Amino acid sequence: MKIDPVSSTLLGVIITYFGDQCFRVESGSTSILVDPTSNRLKGDIILRTSVSPNEIPAEKAEITFAGEYEIGGIEIQGWQLEQSNAKHLATVYAVTWEGIRLVFLDSAKGPIPTEILDQFGEVDVLFVPTGGDFLSVEDAVALTKKIEPKFIIPYGPKAGSDFLKKIGQSAEPQEKIVFKKKELEAVDQKVVLLAPYNS
Repeated sequence: MKIDPVSSTLLGVIITYFGDQCFRVESGSTSILVDPTSNRLKGDIILRTSVSPNEIPAEKAEITFAGEYEIGGIEIQGWQLEQSNAKHLATVYAVTWEGIRLVFLDSAKGPIPTEILDQFGEVDVLFVPTGGDFLSVEDAVALTKKIEPKFIIPYGPKAGSDFLKKIGQSAEPQEKIVFKKKELEAVDQKVVLLAPYNS
């Protein structure tokens, strides 16, 4: 599959949440789909953060394991977490797209080793799960403060008042987030709550 590089600096980035751990990041006609929950959802690149060690990617541009990848000018790095085992591999990803750095902690269930955190670099958008089978609110907030992203997108059972109270912010759910690279300069660790699309 050939994906032409797209300038998100000019076109802007759109982030939509579909519930569970599923997000779509779009710029122009190109999209990245993370942990899709339905075959109806489409993306040019698919990231899966939790798979069986023997799972074979269903699509050519589907990334399921740790490593370094480059597709159509989009750079993707994945790191396997220590919670992985013989039946389940958990991976966190950092995506660099036209100078915008996005980090997905979808599969994290506890603190992330410092050697992985150090490789995230300067993060513009952090997707952090909290509550239920995800990170505890305390771990989610601690990781967020260490990573220091521009935008923080929490999700999961504790993403609302519990996470917001701990991190000291308020936010109302919105359908999507839209921004351009140059707008990030004015953002300082802002929490954005996304309501599941069509909810």
